Amino acid sequence: MAEVRRCLTDTGLPLLVRIIGALVRFYALPLTRIVELTTDQFHRDAEAAYLTLDRHPVLLPPALAALLDEQVPSSTTR
Repeated sequence: MAEVRRCLTDTGLPLLVRIIGALVRFYALPLTRIVELTTDQFHRDAEAAYLTLDRHPVLLPPALAALLDEQVPSSTTR
C-alpha cells in the first residue's frame, strides 16, 4: 500500500513514473500493456474517470484520475 500511496502523492517522482506505478499496482497491468495505452482509452464524465481496458471501462480512483488529467489535459473536455 505504501507504494501506491507514493505513486499518488510523491511529487518528487516524474509524473509518468507515478502513473505507470499506480496502473501496475491497482490493475496489475504489465508494462507491455501500459505502453500501448492511448489517450482515447481515458474518459471522464461529470462524476468519474475511466480507463478502457479490453473494451471494458474500469473506474479510476480519483487520485489516479487527477494524475492522468495532468498528463492528458484535453481529457477533461471529452
